This record gives sequence, C-alpha cells and structure tokens, in this order.
Amino acid sequence: MENMDAPFAIEEASGELFSTDFLDRETVAFYTLTVIGTDMHPTQPLSSSALVTVLVGDINDNWPQFLDSPFVAYVPTEFLPGSVVCAVKAIDGDTDMNAQLHYSLYGQSSDLFSIDPNSGTVFTSNSLKTEDIIINVHVEDGGENPKFDTTTISIRFQNISDFPEMTVDVLSYSLFEDQPVGTVVAVISAASIRAEPISFYLASGNFEDMFHVDQLGGALTVHNSLDYESKREFSLLIEARDSGWPPFSSFLEIQINITDVNDNPPQFTQAEYRCEIYENSPPSIVCDVLAIDADSPTYSTVWYKITEGNIDESFMLDPENGLVSTTISLDRESIPFFNLTVEAAEPGNPLHTDHATVIIAVLDRNDNAPSLSQMYLAEVSEDAPIGYTVLQITSTDDDTDSNAEISYHISDHNQNLPFDIESSTGCIIVKRSLDREKQDQYVLKVNANDSAWSVSTDATIFVLDFNDMRPVFSKDLYSVVIPETKHPEAFVLQVSATDADIGLNSEVIYIIEPSNDFFGVNTSSGEVFAKQPLILNNSTFEIYTFTVAAFDCGSIPLHSNTSVTVRLEPFNHHPPMFLPLPAFIAIPYNLLVGSEVVKFTATDPDVNSSDFIEYNVSGGNASDLFGIQTNSGKVFLNQNLAERENQSLTLLVEAIDKGFPPLTSQTKISIKIIGNNQFSPRFGESDVTISVPEDLPVGSVAGKVQAEDWDYGPNGEITYCISTENQHFPVSVGKFSGLLTLTTELDYEKESSYYLRIKATDGGWISKYAWLNVTVIVMDVNDNPPVFLLSEYFTAVTENSKIGTSILDVMATDMDSGINAQISYSLIAGSLDKFALDPRNGIISTLVVFDYEHKHIFDITVKASNTAKHTLFSLAHVIIHVLDVNEFSPTFIQESFSFSVFKNVPVGTSIGKVAATDNDSGPQGEVFYLMFGYGKHLGFDVVQLTGDIYTSGSLRNQGNSNITLKVLAKNSGVINGTNIAETLVNINVIDTNYAPTFSSTCYEANVKEDSPIGTFVLNVSAYDHDSVLHWNRFFFTIVDGNTNSSFSIDPLSGIVLVNSPLDRELWPTYNLTVTATDNGSPPATGTTNVIVTIVDINDNAPKLMTTNFQVKENQPEGTIVAKLHAFDFDLPPNQGPFIFWLLNLSAESAFFLTQDGVLLTSRVLDREHISDYRLQVVVKDTGFPIPLSSTTTLHVIVEDENDNAPLPRNIFIEVKYFGSFFNGGMIGNVHPEDHDESDIFLCFIKNGPMNMFKIPNGTCELWSSPFQGEATFNVTVEATDQVHFPVNNSIYVNYKGFTNASVDSCILFYIFSPSMENFLTNSYLKFVKALDSLFNLQASKTHVFGIKHIGMDILLLAAVKNYNGQYLNNKVASSISAGHKRLLESQSNVTISHITSDPCLMSPCQNGATCNKNIHISQVVAVLESLAVIFVSPQKEIFNCTCPIGFSGSLCEDDIDECELNPCENNSTCENTFGSFHCYCQSGFSGSLCSADVDECLKVKCQNGGTCIQSQERYYCQCVAGFEGERCEWLKDHCRSTPCFQGQCINLQTGFLCNCPFGVSGIHCEELSYGFEEMSFIEFPPLDSRANLIYFEFATVQKDSLLLYNSGTSTSREFLALEILGGTIQLSYDLGSGPVRLQTFKQVADGLFHSVTVRRIGNMGSLIVDNCTDVENNGFCFSEDDGIISERTLDVGITNLTFGGMRSLELILQHPNQIKTHDFVGCIRNIYINGILLRPSFGLATYNVFNRCLRTVTSECNGAPCKNGGICHDLWSDYVCECKAAFRGRNCDTEISEELVMSFKESEYIEYVIKERFKRDLLVKDLMDNTKQENKTNQTLITIKFKTKEGGTLLFIPGKTGNIMLMVKDRKPVYTSIDTTLGHKAELTVDFLVADGLWHSLSLLSRGSNNYLFVDDKMVLNVTERDMDLKLVHLEKIFLGAVPQRQTKLQNPGEES
Repeated sequence: MENMDAPFAIEEASGELFSTDFLDRETVAFYTLTVIGTDMHPTQPLSSSALVTVLVGDINDNWPQFLDSPFVAYVPTEFLPGSVVCAVKAIDGDTDMNAQLHYSLYGQSSDLFSIDPNSGTVFTSNSLKTEDIIINVHVEDGGENPKFDTTTISIRFQNISDFPEMTVDVLSYSLFEDQPVGTVVAVISAASIRAEPISFYLASGNFEDMFHVDQLGGALTVHNSLDYESKREFSLLIEARDSGWPPFSSFLEIQINITDVNDNPPQFTQAEYRCEIYENSPPSIVCDVLAIDADSPTYSTVWYKITEGNIDESFMLDPENGLVSTTISLDRESIPFFNLTVEAAEPGNPLHTDHATVIIAVLDRNDNAPSLSQMYLAEVSEDAPIGYTVLQITSTDDDTDSNAEISYHISDHNQNLPFDIESSTGCIIVKRSLDREKQDQYVLKVNANDSAWSVSTDATIFVLDFNDMRPVFSKDLYSVVIPETKHPEAFVLQVSATDADIGLNSEVIYIIEPSNDFFGVNTSSGEVFAKQPLILNNSTFEIYTFTVAAFDCGSIPLHSNTSVTVRLEPFNHHPPMFLPLPAFIAIPYNLLVGSEVVKFTATDPDVNSSDFIEYNVSGGNASDLFGIQTNSGKVFLNQNLAERENQSLTLLVEAIDKGFPPLTSQTKISIKIIGNNQFSPRFGESDVTISVPEDLPVGSVAGKVQAEDWDYGPNGEITYCISTENQHFPVSVGKFSGLLTLTTELDYEKESSYYLRIKATDGGWISKYAWLNVTVIVMDVNDNPPVFLLSEYFTAVTENSKIGTSILDVMATDMDSGINAQISYSLIAGSLDKFALDPRNGIISTLVVFDYEHKHIFDITVKASNTAKHTLFSLAHVIIHVLDVNEFSPTFIQESFSFSVFKNVPVGTSIGKVAATDNDSGPQGEVFYLMFGYGKHLGFDVVQLTGDIYTSGSLRNQGNSNITLKVLAKNSGVINGTNIAETLVNINVIDTNYAPTFSSTCYEANVKEDSPIGTFVLNVSAYDHDSVLHWNRFFFTIVDGNTNSSFSIDPLSGIVLVNSPLDRELWPTYNLTVTATDNGSPPATGTTNVIVTIVDINDNAPKLMTTNFQVKENQPEGTIVAKLHAFDFDLPPNQGPFIFWLLNLSAESAFFLTQDGVLLTSRVLDREHISDYRLQVVVKDTGFPIPLSSTTTLHVIVEDENDNAPLPRNIFIEVKYFGSFFNGGMIGNVHPEDHDESDIFLCFIKNGPMNMFKIPNGTCELWSSPFQGEATFNVTVEATDQVHFPVNNSIYVNYKGFTNASVDSCILFYIFSPSMENFLTNSYLKFVKALDSLFNLQASKTHVFGIKHIGMDILLLAAVKNYNGQYLNNKVASSISAGHKRLLESQSNVTISHITSDPCLMSPCQNGATCNKNIHISQVVAVLESLAVIFVSPQKEIFNCTCPIGFSGSLCEDDIDECELNPCENNSTCENTFGSFHCYCQSGFSGSLCSADVDECLKVKCQNGGTCIQSQERYYCQCVAGFEGERCEWLKDHCRSTPCFQGQCINLQTGFLCNCPFGVSGIHCEELSYGFEEMSFIEFPPLDSRANLIYFEFATVQKDSLLLYNSGTSTSREFLALEILGGTIQLSYDLGSGPVRLQTFKQVADGLFHSVTVRRIGNMGSLIVDNCTDVENNGFCFSEDDGIISERTLDVGITNLTFGGMRSLELILQHPNQIKTHDFVGCIRNIYINGILLRPSFGLATYNVFNRCLRTVTSECNGAPCKNGGICHDLWSDYVCECKAAFRGRNCDTEISEELVMSFKESEYIEYVIKERFKRDLLVKDLMDNTKQENKTNQTLITIKFKTKEGGTLLFIPGKTGNIMLMVKDRKPVYTSIDTTLGHKAELTVDFLVADGLWHSLSLLSRGSNNYLFVDDKMVLNVTERDMDLKLVHLEKIFLGAVPQRQTKLQNPGEES
C-alpha cells in the first residue's frame, strides 16, 4: 500500500485491510488508498494497482452545542400569548440521525413558553408578568445513545414603544418550486423610535438557506432553488433588529407554501431486481417491480413496460401494477438468465422516465446429457513417472448442481493401455512406463455418466520425446574434392545427421572437434566451410582430415562423430582458349569423306597446356556434315559434298577442360564449298630492288609487290607473306595488298641493306604459290649529332701553371658516315678569356696563369658540331678546379682564451671557441685544432674543425677550480713544425646546485574511481647529486594536472594519495606534473610526470538513446515498433549487453519488449481509441558486481490510417463583419467529422446559392462572395475522404455586421475555458441564447461580434441594442449581466470569470505599466473553427499597455536587457536587474556608469616596463614578459626548473628556448626520433581502403630509400609506396587500373629533417614535402593527381604496411615493377596515419629499430676526416673514406707502396662475408635491369693476383649444395668441384706452371651454369656446374687463403674424420 500516512495497513499475503489508528469522521470523512498487488517473480516481478475508497461511518461521538449561549431575549411588556420570544440554534458535528436535533423547555417557568422542537423558535404560552424570567432549553440529537446540551434564555421586558414596528408585504404565499433564484417573495419594512437603521434577519425556518432577506432593504428573495419534494412549506421567522444597545428585536412569521411542478421522473425502488423460475414451467407470475414518482399525485401516475431484453417475447409486464410474468415455457440451457430493461414513465410526458434491470434466473431441471463433443489431445514425456497426470477430461452438462455431477471410466481396458483414469476428476494418469520410439500415440475411449445420461469421447495422447537417442550421421566418412579458393568462407560440403528423437532432442548442431584452423562448420546446417583462403603452395593437391561431431539439443546432449576428408585441387580459373583460326575456310566439293578439314586447338591457361581438353560439335548447319575428334580437335568430313558446291556452312565447336569445376568455351567457323584449284600465282619478275631513306617514318609504304592468279573465287584469292627467315626484318608485307610497310625505324649506321623473299599463295584447298626476291637498300641521312664521351667533364690545373698548359681532351664521335660524320669544336660559354680549344681535336689549354686564392673554379661550355647540310651538335660542360699550393701557416687571433663553465653542465657542452686564421684558401687554408698536454685529460676537448672547446667528461670533481689547456692549430697533413700555431685556454669551473633527479621520467598507476580519500596510489622518489649537504634536501609538490585537487603528495616521502572523490566519467586520466625542489641557492627543481589511470566501476546506469517512436495503427500483432539502444558512461564490462523490460506489464498491455530491446505490438492498435502510449522501460547493464538499471518513459505515437468513415456535420458559421459590408473570403473548413486525423477530404457544394459560395478544387475550404446586410444561408456540402462513402454536411452561414457604435457600447465577458474549440462546440450557442433570453426581459437584443483567447479565458465582445435601435450603455449592460451571472452560467454551462465594460479593470498590464482602453479593429479576418461552430470576425485589440522604462511586450511582461547597449564605461561590468541595470566599476572608477576616474596608480612606480593595474582589492604591477617581483624589479629565470629534458636551456626574456641535439625535437626536447639502420623495419596493420592521410618526418643521406610500402596479396596488383629516388620523393599507388606516380624534385637526402604528407582520398592523391602549399611550387615540393581513374579503393588485403626496410624480398619478387628500393637508413619521427600517432611499440613486428636517432651531429664528413685527398662517404651514423691509390687506413692517413702485399702461411686465410644488404641491392638492380633488357648480374668475376713457389689453396667458395676451390698443386692450377649432397668430387688440373715465384693472375668467371677459368688473362678451362651457383646473391662467404678447419669435411666429403 502506497499511502503510508493513512491509518491503515494491509496483510501482504491475504490482502486484508485493517486500521492502525483511531478514525475521526469529522476530521477525515473518507480515505482513498492505492493498493499494489505484486507477484513473486525473483528478477522481474509484475504488479498492478487498485484504488480503494474507505468511507468512515458516523457514530454519535459529538455533543450538540448551542450557538451564542446563554441567550438574552428582550420582549415588550405587553406581550400576547403565541408571540415569538426568540429563536435558539444548536449544531452537531455528526451526520444523519446523529445530527437531527430536538429542542425542548424544562424547569421553572417553562410552562409559560413553548418551543418548536425542530426550529428552536420559542413562543409565549400564557400572559407574562413584567419581571425577568429565565427558562431552560434542552437540545438532544437523534442518535442511539443520544447526547444533549442545555442553555438558558433570560427574558427581559422593555417598553413596547422601544421595539421596531414591522410590516410585511407578501407578494405571494405560494411559490412554484421552479421559481428562479432571486425572485422577490415579500418586502419587509420596519421603523423604530429608539435606534435606526433596522436590520432584518431570518431567525428560523430557513431550511437549507432557501431564502434570503436583505439586511437593510428587507427584500425577502429566493436564495437557492426550491424543491417541492424536499420541503413543501416554510415557516419563516423574520427578525427586525434595531441598532441600539442592547438591540431590541421584533419577530414576524410568514408561511410560504411550495407548489409542485412536474420536475421529477418516476424512480424505481431498485436499480436491479432479481427473480427465479424453474425451466419448463407453464406461464406464471415471476415477480413485480415498483417505481415511485416524488411529485404530487397529479404528476405521479406511473406506467410500466419492457423496453429491452425480452427475447422471443417470453415475458409480459402489467402496465399498471408492475407484475412480471412468463408467456411461454422457458429452457435454462438455451437462456439461463434474462436481463430485462423495464421502463417507468409518466403518461403524456415521455421525457420523464426511469429504467431498471430485471434479472430472471431460470432454475435447472435434469433434462440434458453430459457433453463430450471435444476431441481431447494431450502430450506426455516418455520418461513420465507412473502416476503422472497426463490430462483431465472435462465434460459440460447444460444442467447444473447435482444434475451435472459426472463420473468417468475408460471403456477399452482390454487393450492393456499404459494409462488409467480417476472416475471423479477425469484425470488420466500413467499406469506403466512409456517408450515413444515404440508407440508415440494412444487413443482412449472415455465415458462420462451423470445420474441419467451417458456419453463418450476419444482422448488422443501423444508421447513426447525424451533425449535417449544419439544423432546418427548419414555417412561414417565424408569425402569431397574442392578447388583452391581465396574466399575465407568458401562452402566445402554438407554433413547431415539425424536423431530418432523429436523436437529439440532431434535438432542437431555440428562442431569440429578438435577445432581446425582451416575449416569450420555451420552449427545448424552442417555446412562445412573454409575459415581462411585455401591455396596450394607448390603442390598439386593437399588432403585435410578432421572430425565433425553432431550434438543434439537435449538438456543432456548426446553426440556422435564422423570423419571428413577434403582433397584440395587447383582451382579452375580459366575456361579453354581457342587458338586463332581463319574465320572462313574453303574446301572443294570433291573432298573425300574422312578427310581432315581443320584442327581446333584450345589451351587451358590454368595448366598452360592443350592435353586435357575435350572437343565437341555444339551446333551450326554443318554439324551433320562434319565430326570432331574429342581429344585432338581435328574436324573430319562425314558426308559427300558433291551436291553442295557454292554453299556456305557454319560449324560451332565447344571445348571443355577437365578442371574443377569444368569450364567451357565456344568458337565458330564458316565453311565455303568451292571447285578445284587449277592455276598457280605468278609475279611479273623474279627480282625487285627498293631504295628507302633511313629517316622514313615507321608505318610508311616502302614499295609494293603484286602477283596474279587466273582462278576465280577463293582459289584465285592471293595472300602474301615474308619467308620465315626474313620475318625479323624491319618491313612487313600486306597479306592481301602486297604493300611493303616499314615496321621499325631504319638506321643506316647499323644496317645498310636487307634481302628478303616474298611468297604469294592462292586460297585453294591444296594451295599453289610463287616466290619473289626483294632487295631493300637503306640510304644514309644526317640523323646523328656528334656525341661527347661525357656530358660533364671535371679536370684540374695547379695554380701558377704556365700559359698554354693542356688540361683536357674532349673527344666527340658521330655515327653517321662521310661528310655527315665530320666534327668541329668550339667554346660557346663560360670563361672564354681564360681557356682555348683546338677546333680539330678538342684539346683545351690555358690562356692565363691562375691564382687559387683569387678564384679556384671555372666552367666553360664546349660545342661539337658536324658540317653536313643539316647541322647537328652536342654540348658538354667542363668544370676546371685550380689546385691550391700551401703558402701560409695558421695564426691564432689572440694569445690566450678564457672561459667559465658550471660544473653541472652535461658532457658535450660547448663552453667557448678558439679561432686561428690561414691566408691560404681551399684545403690548404683549412685549419685543424688539436688539444695536447696534461689538460687534455681534465674533462675537456676541442672540435677538430671548428675550435669549439667542449666538456668531454664530468666536471663534478672540478668545482671552483681553474684549468689551463693547450690547443694547437695546424694545416692538413703531417706536422712539420712550420705549419702550426699554439695558444693557452684558461677555464674557470664554477660550483652549481644540481636539480633533484627522479628515479623515473614517468610513473604510471591505476586506481579505482570508488577509492576512498586517503587511498595509496604510488610512491615517487628522487635523488640529488649536490655535494653541499643542505642543497641535497628537497620536497615534493604537484604543480600541474591535478584536476579537482584529486590527489595529494606527501612533501617528504613522495607518497601520492587520493585527496578527493574520483569520477572516471569526468576525469578518466590524470597527467600529474610532480616537482622535487631542493634547498639550494637558488633552489633547483626536478620534474617528472605521474600518469594516473582511473579504473572504471559500475556506477552509471544505462540510459536509452531515443525515447520517441511511431507505429501505424491496425498493424498485426508482433509488429516491430523499434529496436531500443542504450548507452552507458561506464566502460566494458560494465556496459552491455543491456537487458530491457517493461514495467507494469499486464495482459491488456499493447506492447511487448524482448530482453534485447526489440519493442513489438502485442495486439492490434487503434489510434482512435488510444493515440499515444507512455511506457515505463527498464534497461539494465551487466556490470560487476551489481548491475545497474534505469527507468525511462517511452512515448509511442500511434500514426493514423484512414480506417474510419467520415460523419456528417451541422455547422453554424457566424460571419461578423465591421462596417457596411463583408469583403468576402475563406469563412471556414467544412470537412466532415472524422475520427482519423490524417485524412484528406474533397468537398463539393451540392445544394445552396452557388453564386454566393464556392469551394476550390481539392479542398474543403468554403469561400464567400462579398455580402451586405444580415441574412442566413443554408448550404449542403458533399464531402468524401476518397475511401468511404461520401456524407452531406449542413452549413448555416449567418452574416451580421457591427459598427463603431457596437464597439463603443460593448460588454466584455471573460469565460473560463482553456480550449477555444471546446468553447465554440459546447458552450457558444448556449451562451448566446442565454444572453438573448436575459436581455429579452429588458426589451433588448444582443450581438456577440468578437471572440478572443486571452490566457485561460475566452473573451467575448457583445453589444446590447433595444428595440428602438439604441445601444444600451455598456456599464448598464454589464451591470445587468453581472447581476444575472449565475443565471448565465447555469443556462450555458460555463464559468464566467469577469463581466466588465473596461478591460483595464482587470489590470492586465504587468510590472507597473499603464493600461489604456483602446478597442482596435484590424483588417485581418480571423477564422476560429470548431466541430459545430465557425466564428469569422476581424481581429481585435481591446487595450494597450504603456510600459515603464526597462520593460517591453504587449503586456510589458518582458524585462529589457539594458546591458546589450553597453551603458557602463571604462571596461566596467554591466549586470542586468529587474527593470534596470547596475555597473560594477574597475578599480579607479566610480559613478552609476563608472564614468568618474580615480587614478591611484600615480602612487605606484612599476619598473622594467611594468603597468599598474587596479583590482577589486588592491593595486599591483603587471610585469612584462621576463620580469617578476612586486615592482617587476627581478629578471625571471625560466630555466630554473630545468625544462629541457635532452638539450640545453637558453633563458629568454619571454620564456626559454631548448637547444635540442640532432634527432630530438619538441618544446622541451622531449620528442625522440627512431633510428633505422640497415635492414631495419616496422610493420603496422594494412592501410585503410577508402582514404589514407600519412604524415611523418625523416632524415637520411641515402639517395635511394624505401620510406613505406604496403603491397597487395600475391595475386593483387594494388599497392601504395613512398620512396626516395635520386634524392627526391616519389609516391606510387595502384588501385587496380594501373600505377599512379607522383614525384617532387626537392632534394631531401641532405641529412636534415624533412616532413612529408601523403593524401589519398578515393582516386585523388597528393604529395607534399615540407608543408609546401604554394601552387607555384607544383612539381618542386607539391604534386597531385587529377583522379581520372574510376577505381576509388585500395585493396591490399591482409598485407601489412612496412616503414623502412622490408622483412624479405618476397614481395618485390612477387611485384617486381612496383618499387625500385628496399631499405632505409636514417631517422623517422612523428608518424601519423589517419590522425593516429604510431610508435614502434605499436608495430606488429619490428627489427633493428632504435628508440633514438643514432646520428649525433649533422655529418661527420663535415669535419673532413679523410686525409690525403680521400673522399668521405656519409653512412649516417658513421662514415667511410675512399682513399686514393697511395693511401689506406680509416682516414686514409697511412701511405702505402705498390709493393705492399698480403702474405699467407699454410693455415691463414681471410673470410669475406657477403652482407644481406649487398645481396638485396644486387637483386633489385637485377630486376630493374631486366626491365631494360640489360641484365648483367648473371655473371660473377673473381680475380686473384698472387705469386708463390709452393702449393696451397688460393680460393675457397662454399655453397649450399657444393663447394669450389682453386688451389696450386704440383705447381699447377687445380679447379676442384665438390658435390656435398652426393659426395662427388672432381679435380681439373690446368697445364700451366704458376708456382714459379712470379706474379700471376687467376680469374674465375661464372655465367649461369658455366664457369670459365683464366690464367694471366687466357681462358684455360670451361666447366659446366649444375649444382653450384656462383651468383653473389646466392653466396654467403668467400675464403681467400687456406680452407678453415670447420670446412674440412666439406672439401673432403668422402673421407672419414
């Protein structure tokens, strides 16, 4: 029970309601309780509620109580008997009988008076003396135990003349009971000489305040409606009371009789009468009814009749006495009850009726047999125990009670059935065990007997299955052959198992046990499918075997197994392809039957063979004449063709391969039957010569050959061809035309003539031919320019060389001949005055003496041209370097240098720079610095190239000390004592305060969001290296990231605790910045980051995402309304899956909600019955440990369908127009009434004045023509919804105008009604009628001419005009209306709020605004519509409001925001207030608008550019960037907190700057780059197919590099790659229709960091280098594709994206044309793919990738490490020097002689390892060369120069399957080949002495499988090696010298160790 405050409780189990406290009816007379009944479902209990009203019955617990007790009555001295003394009155809080009071007198003098026992009026009974009298009055209630009260009346006598004299003028002593309220009954008047005025009162007799007397005027009027039936007469005691003190009263009694009117209908004594009669009884009286009419006998006569329920006229009702009797014998089984409706009516007054129900029960007799008409069906499980009840046989007997008691038995017991029946209940029970598999159905014959009758029926019992049978597979072994497939879910076969059980016990599910990586099975269908692509890897087939288990779905499932064998065959991808044949062949008519006509050959691309193809004739009109061999494709003639000459035939041939599945293709050939071939072709001459210039364009005709044949038809058709040995020549012959056409370009320089033979063949079956010899002479033209050997020459000349020195010979060649090949040389650009060129031989010589220090590089352009008619030329660029001669020595710019350094600087910090100068230029002027002496070991060193002094070790032990260093400056080369200088460097080492260092740069911790305050999170720790004890003490602080002060840290221990409640949904992660600050001077601060991740708990209930849905009405049960979706702010597993259910679900509910959130209808919906539903939905998550739920209201709107027929309307249209006429227009929508809401109606005027009204097509809008005057028109409109039958609407249009006079005299009626439509439909016409009736009494008529909706009221504007045509004053009219307000309300059933003539009296204006009465009539006509009334009238305004400042709106209800105008000055803040605003001034200003200036900053002096600012509390200095302090007097040290993680902090005025080392970036030098060395790579998941946005930064010096690559699968051509080619970036991608390549030309292989952005969205691609966006840079650093290809997606399958190098070269070998590089060496940082930052730790695989950039300086080659002219090659993290011939060593600093050799002893050797990078380079180069047909990597050449006098091994090459060894044996070279797999060994000795102590060269050249051995450049051996491949890409090592011990077994495979 919900009402917990009520004094009741309910017993939960029984539902008994009982009180819990005392009840008091007088306090609370009744209680309304809500009782809820709930079932006991454990998880989703359902409930319903009911309202229970408890009426508190009255007991007599209240005592009567006199009012105004005790009483004093003043009476005149001359008081006659029977006079009224006074009237007493008492009240009783009880009700009914307990409140009926009875008055009496008692005690002394009571006999002198009498009292009316009901009214309490006291009369005199006898003559009285003039002495005061006291009488006692007793009042008693009518309760069972009556209670009473007593009082006294003191009667005092006064002079009679002092009492008022009262007269009564009774207008009528008899009143009809329907007399209107307010009717004047009498007029009382009185006069007093003592004290006036006189007041009149009704002292007693005024039952239920039926009358009212005007206190001053004395008018006695009817106050409440009279009722003759309640009280027929009144004795009203009128009291006239003067105004003296004490007041004297006179009394007068008036008797008023109430006359009856016929206002009461008859009323039955009972609303329902119940009677009984036995069936089959003869007609007789059943019962009687009685109705009473409360009116007087004149109106109370009652007549009775039966109006309803009298089936077959079975009853009659006596109209006068109300006796009900039967007219026929009744049958209870036909009609057991009769429900008669009887009517009692007054004769002649059909409106006065009453109805009652008479229920007649027909009692039973045993006249019916039991009924078992139903066939009983039941189900029982085969494992049901004995005694189990299967079903209950129930019979029906139309009789009742004992006549319907039935017993049951089974009549066929002899069948030994396993069932029995209980005779009394009819329950059939199991008698013995059941077995469904033996018998699953029983039919029992059951008899039912009552005391007189017996019937029988059949009961069919179905035995339900129990899971006792296992599934059985249709086969013990399944096998299938399938083709290989790329589809991951390809169908393989279907297994099938059956279960003898039924239902779920027979439903079989399949699984593979154990699970298989290659195959899966559909659990329901048994379909076996591939779980991944099935591809054969270099095998012809593959066999898979696995076990499939079939489980049934019983509660205890049973199962069985079968084996499945799958044979995987190659997939038949391609149908056979026919090789080309002539589309037409001609055969002679006399061809012998059985002759071969043609041979069809088809190839299968799958096997690249024709061996497994079958051929068939598939159609054509020649299919009967020819046959084809199935295997060979040869077509033979089957029938004689003698009768078919000149016929054309068609033959269709089909080729079928034997693949899986078999595929077919078809071709067609046309056959012409012809005669014999008689003549051969002939040429006019046997030899022809043709001359052709070599520049003749390809495709040009060079000549023509022609032969003739005298045959006709195909036998005479000649074709030409070139003999097979001449087909590679650059000419072709037209097959039919004989035209000789140039097919390739001619080149006289390569070939000057061609000789070919041309054959002419006719078209006969046995063809004939002729030959022609053709000579083609090629004529030379000048088509080759001279060509220099190089396009750019480099040479050098030593400074001071003499004039005329030859420096270079530039030679050009010309491939032409004769005059076309003559060459002339000249200089055309550059330093023409410095050099000369011999025009004949191209030798360049000097014209001046050069000075290196003046200029050391020159360039000239050389031209080589020929002298032929068409001059051709070539240019070459020559660069001449002037070589320097060392003429000067270095000199320091000062004698010594001094620097200071703090001892805590990191190693590598630069502290200063020494500088020396050298007047030489170039390499000879380069100065190198060296540090020498003892100071070199004190932690300092100098940069060799720059002279920068830097720390090379820690200075912590050097605090506050001075160090002197010695530095030497020298030129390159060896120090000879004359080319050096020395200086001293003094360094002052200053002690500093070290910042504390945390043990970790970043801490991580997890904490639950429900952790209480004080929970331990983690402990940070730090240490301080300071040697000063006081300085190494520090404290911890959280300085940033501590949102909501969620955490605190112990300043000493570093323990982080939870400080405030956590909420993961608000703050899931905290990045706390924790500092450790020591006590040094100044203090130093160390920083770390603490990442705290808040762990989710289930603290958020799920919520629905959408709560509004729609469903159409009339949809079938089960229609889906919506799928509900919920969201939960928690994280998994505290989210879904969500569970949904409906609250308050009952059997009548219209909806059903599944647990997964599908909302369905549970019955057909009817919008007209219920248009929308609000459902309480509970959604619960699956969180742990306690799931949470929330309840949401769903709003389901039922959408309308046109399922209701329209209904006719009677419409009254009131047209009120202002002025003399109505302008016309739309006056209302006259559509029919229809319960549907979305129907579209069409209306037509069926009857009425067509010229006055019209309805536009397709609408129901009624339009009126202009009209003048007053009139009413009747129009009939036919309306249809285009679905149901049309209906007719009756329209009554009433026109009436109003004028200014009407407006000036109008009354305003404010009628409460929230709905205009309801008012117009239900109340408007009644109100107008009531108003007319009221003023008809005043000889006037009314006109309501305006209606307006104002708030919750309807405002009516009406004017009243008398019959003389004059308007009644609006004040008078409103006063009359107000006086009859209740009458108007009762007659029109409305509530009138106000009646006035002045709208401003209602105070409609708000916020103190002034109201002005101003009735304004608008030109806009308003059409107010309802179902019954349409009101058409101009819009009206009846008043306007003058708003005070600060308010606006029609009622001045809106507060104006004055702050929008910014009234406040001097940057003050404006706050809007109600009706005004307030300005909050800045410091230094005052006033209402803050306009007064008070500048206190004149007293404050801020330093260093600071500005004085006034705040609310004080004045302060706002410092410029870089300064701090109260007056900005201190320079701010931004580096104090050591913000730079890796680099050096530089303090600036506006902040700090971190100088980061190479490869490190970020504001704090916190971002590292990732180092890639050789073979390094990172693999990420494949790129997105739709769009790719890739950004990263890189640095490298490798001019050919692979940055990233994502290829497709082995069969896909799609890819995306980004490469550096020649130092520039190229983007390549292929979406399936061919590669797109975008290239920029900005050099990026310069060792610096560059950024690259790749965008591919669909088929649009772009490439941006270094954020270049300028269109003018297109091609340089920006490139884009126009996207003309149709493909838009990149399908790379499951192939991963690779950054840097590649895992293997397999992808390049699969896709050789996609990329040209394979490796990357350098650094990469900030990798973003589609906006996601990727790190190496995110990679699927990484190799050799470092977390830092291995390059520490820009380039080590910048320091010129290579000496003696060596060339430095930058290897990124290292360098290598390419030395000139005379030098060696890492830096080319060791001079060697040509006699330096390597000496070997017997066991010594050098092992050369061939690196993987080198092999890959060769392979990639090989692939690139193959595309140019210039493959040179197939050969390997190894040369050794040696001398010896003894034998021994020179070279040993181990391979995978064999070894090759070159050795000297018996003084001769020996070639040894060893097969390590078979153990074969072959030795080949060369007859050439080499062990003679002289130098010899031995060369081994490998070309494919052939090896050639050369001795001293002469080939001495040619060996074919099948098992040894000497390609470098296949070799691992090469040994020079002796064979290593570990290889001994390999070279002696046949020997035992």
